[in-house]
Amino acid sequence: PNLFIVGDEKQAIYRFQGASLENFLSFKRRYPDALIVKLKDNYRSTQYILDAAHSLIKSNTGPKNLQVRLMSHGRVREAPVALSAFSRPELEYASIARDIGEKIGRGVPPEEIAVLYRDNKDALPIGSIFEKTNIPFVILSDQNILRDPFIAKLILLLLTVNDFGNNEL
Repeated sequence: PNLFIVGDEKQAIYRFQGASLENFLSFKRRYPDALIVKLKDNYRSTQYILDAAHSLIKSNTGPKNLQVRLMSHGRVREAPVALSAFSRPELEYASIARDIGEKIGRGVPPEEIAVLYRDNKDALPIGSIFEKTNIPFVILSDQNILRDPFIAKLILLLLTVNDFGNNEL
């Protein structure tokens, strides 16, 4: 019997699509004789990004097998990673807007710029700061907010208030 599993334990920390670091750790305990092949070649990210991620991972107190250094073989232009710390989210959002405004001012087309965020709750305040600073933006999501049951109830409530006395509503 053969078993072939592919995964990235470094990405499992966010539990995306049900992934869990524990799945990787328990696999080795459950199948101690399994051959584990670690892939170290990366074709998606620059070495700057991989090194920045590795510098954070190697200081973790967790399993040492996560600390494998990846090597970039991608064909993208290198750019150093900037790290900033903020005392409040609003200051972070303002810094993002300022940085993007400067890039646009230097001629970078807005459609070439993307802001990635971990939680959807960050989309609204980031969009709000972009509106205030006149930075063009689009929030892309695979969710249709109008299909959300709470939004549907809110719309129905607003329609009812707008047409007060309509017993059908």
